[in-house]
Amino acid sequence: MKKRWVRLIGLGVVVYLLALVVQFPASWALHWARGSVPDTVAWEGVEGTVWSPRFQRVAVSLPNGGRLLIGPGEVRMQPGKLLTGELGYTFRAELLGGQVRGRLNHGFGDRWEIPEIQGRLDLANLGEVDPRLAMAEARGGLLFAGQELHGGSLPEGGQVRATLEDLRVGLVPTAGPLGEYALEGEVSGPGRLEGTVETLNGGTLDISGRYRVDLQARTYRFNGEGQAGAEAPEVLRDMLPMLGTVRDGRVTIRQQGRLP
Repeated sequence: MKKRWVRLIGLGVVVYLLALVVQFPASWALHWARGSVPDTVAWEGVEGTVWSPRFQRVAVSLPNGGRLLIGPGEVRMQPGKLLTGELGYTFRAELLGGQVRGRLNHGFGDRWEIPEIQGRLDLANLGEVDPRLAMAEARGGLLFAGQELHGGSLPEGGQVRATLEDLRVGLVPTAGPLGEYALEGEVSGPGRLEGTVETLNGGTLDISGRYRVDLQARTYRFNGEGQAGAEAPEVLRDMLPMLGTVRDGRVTIRQQGRLP
């Protein structure tokens, strides 16, 4: 009889501990982990458990003086990934006037993998990330998607694609959008993104070429060409020499510089 009571008490303790782990509040976990979170990151309205937290807003202060605001959003842990020695999550959140969602796996050390991610951003909100971008007065939508992204402190592999819809720039006075542009890219090494840009369905400004971005060196390069569309205003044609060398109405573009 005594052994039976000991087993029942032990079983009760195990069930209690399991219930405590399953229902452990995410806000408590964040409070205890506050010392390991950078001071540049702050959050509000955290609810749910550590397995399925929800948040009203996460604010990240950037070195350039901007702020990245994320939320509302939610994260769901995939317990099955623990059997492979990884932490697996699905996530969804509002971001820069749009939404982003995808899957994230985090392994040993700083290794990570994003099998898929997709979303849409409002270009008008990019000024929140970098105040200098607000000067361009860009308007339009950015649809993006990524597959098999992975790396450590920097991305090391994967593919990305994006579409700029109804792009307008305040510095270029046009009656309608400049056009729609497709960007394809591949992470070719640590922090290096290379790919192509092309105009979809014609446009007021036709641009095509290849780009390369190096996050480690913080540099970018674009080599391509462009031309003003048939309906482009004369002021746009007059601005083509600002992009490069113009010959027979086409401009050869060679741009390079440092990232903000």
